[in-house]
Order: sequence, then structure tokens, then C-alpha cells
Amino acid sequence: MFQTIRNKLLFWFLVLVSSNLIIIGLTTHYLDSRHKISKSINQVEAAYVILLKDVTTQQNFFGYETKNEFFFSTGISDLLIRHKILSDSVSQIIAFALNPNKTDL
Repeated sequence: MFQTIRNKLLFWFLVLVSSNLIIIGLTTHYLDSRHKISKSINQVEAAYVILLKDVTTQQNFFGYETKNEFFFSTGISDLLIRHKILSDSVSQIIAFALNPNKTDL
């Protein structure tokens, strides 16, 4: 098959180059996948932190606003507004995590 040393060297050189290209391609794919997973983990952690803040806001609402006469007369509460903002933030993070290609959120 390989009659000269030149042909043998060319063959092994091409094998070496092609194996390096395969390794580079696999490494690039691995790093891209790792970046996507890391990004998703960060989004989940951010949503979790905001969700914990929302739970705290809900607990404060049920602890304090149930005794507040101003809330019962007007129906307005800073804690309700804060709860709305936090729950919207969690919804946006989850929507973006599920559809990362959309940029209009």
C-alpha cells in the first residue's frame, strides 16, 4: 500500500492532523455545552433567590398587614406591590430560561 517512506509519513501526518481536529471539535462542543449548563444554573439560582425574597414578603404580608387598618380600608400595601414585582421577576427568569432565543422579555 505505502511504497515509500514519504507516503507513510504523509499518511501518519494526516492521521495525526485529523485526530487533532476531531479532539478540537469535541472540546469546543464540550465547552459550549458546559457554558450553556452554567448559564442555566445561574438563572435557576437567581430565580431561587428572588423566590425566597417573595416568600419572605408573603410572610411579612400575612404577619403585618392582617393587623393594619389602612390596608383594610384602602386595599393598598407596599408588600403587595413588592410581591407583584418579585413574582413577575421570577416569571421572566423562568420564561427566559425556557426560551433563551427570545430577546424581547
